[in-house]
Amino acid sequence: MNITLTIGIPVYRRPDLLRKLIDSILCSVSGDDVEILVCDDSSDRVNEKVVSYYSDQGRFRYIHNEVNLGIDANIKKCFDEASGEYVLVIGEDDIVSEGSIDNIVNELKSDNAFDAVVLNYIYCTNDHKKNIGSPLFDSSMIINRNSLLENFYKFGFIGSFVISKACWDRYTPESPLGTYFHHLGVLGKVCFEGDFISNSIGFVSDVCVRNRAEDASSNSWIESSFNVHFGFYKALDHFASNLTSSELVKLHSHSRALFRPKNFLWVLAKRADGVYGLSQFREYYSAEPIFSKLIYLSIAIYPPFLAQFMKKIYYKIRDNSI
Repeated sequence: MNITLTIGIPVYRRPDLLRKLIDSILCSVSGDDVEILVCDDSSDRVNEKVVSYYSDQGRFRYIHNEVNLGIDANIKKCFDEASGEYVLVIGEDDIVSEGSIDNIVNELKSDNAFDAVVLNYIYCTNDHKKNIGSPLFDSSMIINRNSLLENFYKFGFIGSFVISKACWDRYTPESPLGTYFHHLGVLGKVCFEGDFISNSIGFVSDVCVRNRAEDASSNSWIESSFNVHFGFYKALDHFASNLTSSELVKLHSHSRALFRPKNFLWVLAKRADGVYGLSQFREYYSAEPIFSKLIYLSIAIYPPFLAQFMKKIYYKIRDNSI
Protein backbone atom coordinates (compact mmCIF):
# COMPACT_ATOMS: atom_id res chain seq x y z
CA MET A 1 0.00 0.00 0.00
CA ASN A 2 1.16 3.53 -0.74
CA ILE A 3 2.18 5.60 2.28
CA THR A 4 0.01 8.72 2.64
CA LEU A 5 1.83 10.23 5.61
CA THR A 6 5.28 9.81 7.10
CA ILE A 7 5.66 10.96 10.70
CA GLY A 8 9.35 11.74 11.12
CA ILE A 9 10.88 11.97 14.58
CA PRO A 10 14.41 13.40 14.93
CA VAL A 11 15.79 12.02 18.20
CA TYR A 12 18.86 12.31 20.36
CA ARG A 13 18.96 10.95 23.91
CA ARG A 14 15.45 11.06 25.39
CA PRO A 15 14.06 7.54 24.92
CA ASP A 16 11.36 7.88 27.60
CA LEU A 17 9.89 10.90 25.82
CA LEU A 18 10.13 9.12 22.47
CA ARG A 19 8.12 6.20 23.84
CA LYS A 20 5.45 8.60 25.11
CA LEU A 21 5.21 10.29 21.71
CA ILE A 22 4.96 6.98 19.85
CA ASP A 23 2.21 5.77 22.20
CA SER A 24 0.23 8.96 21.49
CA ILE A 25 0.67 8.47 17.73
CA LEU A 26 -0.51 4.87 17.85
CA CYS A 27 -3.61 5.96 19.79
CA SER A 28 -4.43 8.53 17.13
CA VAL A 29 -4.12 6.52 13.92
CA SER A 30 -6.18 3.64 12.55
CA GLY A 31 -5.10 3.30 8.91
CA ASP A 32 -2.04 1.37 7.75
CA ASP A 33 -0.93 4.06 5.27
CA VAL A 34 1.00 5.99 7.94
CA GLU A 35 4.64 5.23 8.65
CA ILE A 36 6.74 6.31 11.62
CA LEU A 37 10.35 7.15 10.82
CA VAL A 38 12.87 7.64 13.65
CA CYS A 39 16.21 9.28 12.78
CA ASP A 40 18.57 8.73 15.71
CA ASP A 41 21.44 11.17 16.32
CA SER A 42 22.74 9.38 19.44
CA SER A 43 26.09 7.62 19.10
CA ASP A 44 25.02 4.61 21.18
CA ARG A 45 21.67 3.92 19.47
CA VAL A 46 19.91 4.67 22.75
CA ASN A 47 16.55 4.95 20.97
CA GLU A 48 16.75 1.73 18.95
CA LYS A 49 15.34 -0.38 21.80
CA VAL A 50 12.30 1.89 21.95
CA VAL A 51 11.58 1.40 18.25
CA SER A 52 12.24 -2.36 18.51
CA TYR A 53 9.55 -2.61 21.18
CA TYR A 54 6.99 -1.66 18.52
CA SER A 55 8.46 -3.82 15.75
CA ASP A 56 5.30 -5.92 15.45
CA GLN A 57 3.38 -2.81 14.34
CA GLY A 58 4.93 -3.00 10.88
CA ARG A 59 4.84 0.75 10.28
CA PHE A 60 8.22 1.69 11.78
CA ARG A 61 11.54 2.56 10.19
CA TYR A 62 14.68 3.32 12.19
CA ILE A 63 17.75 5.11 10.84
CA HIS A 64 20.88 5.54 12.93
CA ASN A 65 23.03 8.44 11.79
CA GLU A 66 26.67 7.42 11.41
CA VAL A 67 27.74 10.86 12.65
CA ASN A 68 25.88 13.35 14.82
CA LEU A 69 24.11 15.63 12.35
CA GLY A 70 22.77 18.20 14.80
CA ILE A 71 19.13 19.17 15.11
CA ASP A 72 18.77 21.17 11.88
CA ALA A 73 20.27 18.50 9.63
CA ASN A 74 18.51 15.67 11.47
CA ILE A 75 15.14 17.36 10.95
CA LYS A 76 16.02 17.67 7.28
CA LYS A 77 16.95 13.98 7.17
CA CYS A 78 13.50 13.03 8.48
CA PHE A 79 11.92 14.91 5.58
CA ASP A 80 14.46 13.62 3.05
CA GLU A 81 14.09 9.96 4.00
CA ALA A 82 10.29 9.94 4.21
CA SER A 83 8.43 7.44 2.01
CA GLY A 84 5.05 9.10 2.28
CA GLU A 85 3.31 11.42 -0.11
CA TYR A 86 3.20 13.91 2.79
CA VAL A 87 5.50 14.43 5.76
CA LEU A 88 4.93 15.57 9.35
CA VAL A 89 8.04 15.97 11.49
CA ILE A 90 7.59 16.31 15.24
CA GLY A 91 9.94 16.63 18.19
CA GLU A 92 10.47 13.59 20.40
CA ASP A 93 9.30 15.51 23.49
CA ASP A 94 5.89 16.46 22.11
CA ILE A 95 2.74 14.37 21.74
CA VAL A 96 -0.18 14.25 19.32
CA SER A 97 -3.82 14.59 20.33
CA GLU A 98 -6.18 11.63 20.25
CA GLY A 99 -7.53 11.01 16.75
CA SER A 100 -5.40 13.77 15.25
CA ILE A 101 -3.43 11.63 12.80
CA ASP A 102 -6.66 10.20 11.37
CA ASN A 103 -7.98 13.77 11.01
CA ILE A 104 -4.82 14.83 9.19
CA VAL A 105 -4.90 11.85 6.83
CA ASN A 106 -8.57 12.50 6.05
CA GLU A 107 -7.68 16.08 5.15
CA LEU A 108 -4.82 14.91 2.94
CA LYS A 109 -7.13 12.50 1.13
CA SER A 110 -9.69 15.19 0.32
CA ASP A 111 -10.14 16.44 -3.24
CA ASN A 112 -7.60 19.26 -2.85
CA ALA A 113 -4.03 18.60 -3.96
CA PHE A 114 -2.29 20.29 -1.05
CA ASP A 115 1.27 21.57 -1.07
CA ALA A 116 1.11 21.90 2.72
CA VAL A 117 -1.40 21.69 5.56
CA VAL A 118 -1.30 23.90 8.66
CA LEU A 119 -1.82 21.98 11.90
CA ASN A 120 -3.15 23.65 15.02
CA TYR A 121 -1.17 23.08 18.19
CA ILE A 122 -1.06 24.18 21.81
CA TYR A 123 1.66 24.62 24.42
CA CYS A 124 1.59 22.30 27.44
CA THR A 125 3.48 21.59 30.64
CA ASN A 126 6.56 19.39 30.57
CA ASP A 127 4.57 16.39 31.82
CA HIS A 128 1.95 16.94 29.06
CA LYS A 129 -0.82 17.02 31.69
CA LYS A 130 -1.93 20.66 31.41
CA ASN A 131 -2.37 22.98 28.46
CA ILE A 132 -0.82 26.45 28.58
CA GLY A 133 -2.81 29.24 26.98
CA SER A 134 -4.92 28.88 23.86
CA PRO A 135 -4.25 27.05 20.57
CA LEU A 136 -1.68 28.87 18.47
CA PHE A 137 -4.00 29.31 15.49
CA ASP A 138 -7.53 30.69 15.64
CA SER A 139 -9.86 27.89 14.61
CA SER A 140 -11.70 30.31 12.29
CA MET A 141 -8.52 31.44 10.55
CA ILE A 142 -8.76 31.67 6.78
CA ILE A 143 -5.56 30.54 5.09
CA ASN A 144 -4.33 33.21 2.70
CA ARG A 145 -1.11 35.08 2.01
CA ASN A 146 -1.75 37.66 4.72
CA SER A 147 -2.60 35.16 7.47
CA LEU A 148 0.48 33.11 6.59
CA LEU A 149 2.68 36.20 6.90
CA GLU A 150 1.18 37.09 10.27
CA ASN A 151 1.50 33.56 11.64
CA PHE A 152 4.64 32.35 9.93
CA TYR A 153 6.78 32.53 13.07
CA LYS A 154 4.57 29.83 14.62
CA PHE A 155 5.87 27.38 12.00
CA GLY A 156 9.22 27.47 13.75
CA PHE A 157 7.70 24.56 15.67
CA ILE A 158 8.19 21.65 13.25
CA GLY A 159 4.96 19.92 14.32
CA SER A 160 2.84 22.80 13.05
CA PHE A 161 2.54 21.70 9.43
CA VAL A 162 2.49 18.83 6.97
CA ILE A 163 4.24 19.31 3.64
CA SER A 164 4.07 17.32 0.44
CA LYS A 165 7.21 15.31 -0.23
CA ALA A 166 7.29 16.65 -3.78
CA CYS A 167 7.40 20.26 -2.55
CA TRP A 168 10.02 19.40 0.03
CA ASP A 169 12.26 17.74 -2.55
CA ARG A 170 11.84 20.70 -4.88
CA TYR A 171 12.94 23.37 -2.42
CA THR A 172 15.22 21.72 0.14
CA PRO A 173 18.44 21.85 -1.95
CA GLU A 174 18.52 25.65 -1.91
CA SER A 175 17.37 26.27 1.67
CA PRO A 176 20.28 27.08 4.00
CA LEU A 177 21.35 24.64 6.71
CA GLY A 178 22.74 25.67 10.06
CA THR A 179 20.00 28.15 10.94
CA TYR A 180 17.97 25.67 13.06
CA PHE A 181 15.13 26.48 10.65
CA HIS A 182 15.98 24.86 7.34
CA HIS A 183 12.34 23.75 7.18
CA LEU A 184 11.17 27.38 7.25
CA GLY A 185 13.27 28.22 4.23
CA VAL A 186 11.46 25.42 2.38
CA LEU A 187 8.01 26.30 3.71
CA GLY A 188 8.51 29.99 2.89
CA LYS A 189 9.07 29.12 -0.75
CA VAL A 190 5.98 26.90 -0.77
CA CYS A 191 3.83 29.65 0.75
CA PHE A 192 5.12 32.76 -1.00
CA GLU A 193 6.82 31.92 -4.29
CA GLY A 194 4.55 32.92 -7.17
CA ASP A 195 0.84 33.60 -6.90
CA PHE A 196 -0.90 32.18 -3.86
CA ILE A 197 -3.41 29.46 -4.70
CA SER A 198 -5.97 29.37 -1.91
CA ASN A 199 -6.60 25.64 -1.99
CA SER A 200 -2.91 24.66 -2.04
CA ILE A 201 -2.53 25.20 1.74
CA GLY A 202 -4.96 23.32 3.97
CA PHE A 203 -5.79 23.78 7.65
CA VAL A 204 -6.76 21.35 10.42
CA SER A 205 -8.29 23.65 13.02
CA ASP A 206 -8.56 21.07 15.83
CA VAL A 207 -5.49 20.84 18.05
CA CYS A 208 -3.27 18.13 16.57
CA VAL A 209 -0.08 18.50 18.58
CA ARG A 210 0.77 19.41 22.17
CA ASN A 211 4.12 21.18 22.38
CA ARG A 212 6.09 21.10 25.64
CA ALA A 213 6.85 24.73 26.50
CA GLU A 214 6.52 25.17 30.25
CA ASP A 215 9.83 26.91 30.98
CA ALA A 216 13.46 27.17 29.88
CA SER A 217 14.03 23.49 30.72
CA SER A 218 11.52 22.56 28.00
CA ASN A 219 14.04 23.59 25.34
CA SER A 220 16.84 21.20 24.51
CA TRP A 221 18.59 24.09 22.74
CA ILE A 222 18.58 26.64 25.60
CA GLU A 223 22.37 27.02 25.44
CA SER A 224 22.05 27.79 21.73
CA SER A 225 19.32 30.41 22.24
CA PHE A 226 21.15 33.16 20.36
CA ASN A 227 21.99 30.94 17.38
CA VAL A 228 18.34 29.84 17.30
CA HIS A 229 16.80 33.31 17.47
CA PHE A 230 19.22 34.94 15.04
CA GLY A 231 19.05 31.81 12.86
CA PHE A 232 15.31 32.26 12.47
CA TYR A 233 15.81 35.56 10.66
CA LYS A 234 18.56 34.05 8.49
CA ALA A 235 16.02 31.43 7.40
CA LEU A 236 13.54 34.18 6.48
CA ASP A 237 16.18 35.80 4.27
CA HIS A 238 15.98 32.76 1.98
CA PHE A 239 12.55 33.74 0.65
CA ALA A 240 12.63 37.50 1.30
CA SER A 241 12.92 38.11 -2.46
CA ASN A 242 9.46 36.53 -2.86
CA LEU A 243 7.88 39.24 -0.68
CA THR A 244 7.12 42.90 -1.22
CA SER A 245 8.80 45.37 1.11
CA SER A 246 5.57 45.83 3.09
CA GLU A 247 5.12 42.05 3.35
CA LEU A 248 8.66 41.67 4.66
CA VAL A 249 8.01 44.36 7.29
CA LYS A 250 4.83 42.54 8.34
CA LEU A 251 6.64 39.19 8.52
CA HIS A 252 9.37 40.60 10.76
CA SER A 253 6.97 42.61 12.90
CA HIS A 254 4.78 39.63 13.76
CA SER A 255 7.78 37.34 14.20
CA ARG A 256 9.03 39.49 17.06
CA ALA A 257 6.17 38.12 19.18
CA LEU A 258 8.40 35.06 19.67
CA PHE A 259 11.80 35.69 18.10
CA ARG A 260 13.26 38.88 19.56
CA PRO A 261 17.03 38.55 19.90
CA LYS A 262 17.52 42.32 19.96
CA ASN A 263 14.95 42.94 22.67
CA PHE A 264 16.68 44.09 25.87
CA LEU A 265 14.31 42.22 28.18
CA TRP A 266 14.75 39.00 26.21
CA VAL A 267 18.53 39.32 26.50
CA LEU A 268 18.15 39.95 30.24
CA ALA A 269 16.09 36.75 30.48
CA LYS A 270 18.92 34.87 28.78
CA ARG A 271 21.30 36.33 31.38
CA ALA A 272 18.99 34.86 34.01
CA ASP A 273 19.13 31.50 32.20
CA GLY A 274 22.92 31.59 32.34
CA VAL A 275 23.45 31.64 28.58
CA TYR A 276 24.38 35.31 28.01
CA GLY A 277 27.66 36.92 28.97
CA LEU A 278 30.58 38.78 27.48
CA SER A 279 31.34 36.18 24.81
CA GLN A 280 27.76 36.38 23.46
CA PHE A 281 27.93 40.18 23.65
CA ARG A 282 31.08 40.22 21.52
CA GLU A 283 29.62 37.79 18.99
CA TYR A 284 26.16 39.26 18.52
CA TYR A 285 26.02 42.86 19.74
CA SER A 286 29.44 44.49 19.50
CA ALA A 287 28.54 46.16 16.18
CA GLU A 288 25.27 47.67 17.45
CA PRO A 289 24.82 51.46 17.72
CA ILE A 290 26.59 52.86 20.78
CA PHE A 291 23.50 53.35 23.01
CA SER A 292 22.18 49.84 22.36
CA LYS A 293 25.69 48.43 22.63
CA LEU A 294 26.09 49.87 26.14
CA ILE A 295 22.81 48.33 27.26
CA TYR A 296 23.76 44.90 25.88
CA LEU A 297 27.14 45.22 27.62
CA SER A 298 25.49 46.18 30.90
CA ILE A 299 23.25 43.12 30.71
CA ALA A 300 26.29 40.92 29.99
CA ILE A 301 27.86 41.89 33.33
CA TYR A 302 24.62 42.19 35.31
CA PRO A 303 24.60 39.87 38.37
CA PRO A 304 22.87 36.66 37.29
CA PHE A 305 21.10 36.19 40.63
CA LEU A 306 19.41 39.58 40.22
CA ALA A 307 18.37 38.70 36.68
CA GLN A 308 16.94 35.42 37.96
CA PHE A 309 15.02 37.25 40.70
CA MET A 310 13.58 39.72 38.19
CA LYS A 311 12.53 36.91 35.87
CA LYS A 312 10.83 35.06 38.71
CA ILE A 313 8.89 38.18 39.73
CA TYR A 314 7.88 38.78 36.11
CA TYR A 315 6.39 35.28 35.80
CA LYS A 316 4.54 35.64 39.09
CA ILE A 317 2.99 38.91 37.91
CA ARG A 318 2.16 37.42 34.52
CA ASP A 319 0.48 34.41 36.11
CA ASN A 320 -1.38 36.59 38.65
CA SER A 321 0.19 34.70 41.55
CA ILE A 322 1.20 37.88 43.40
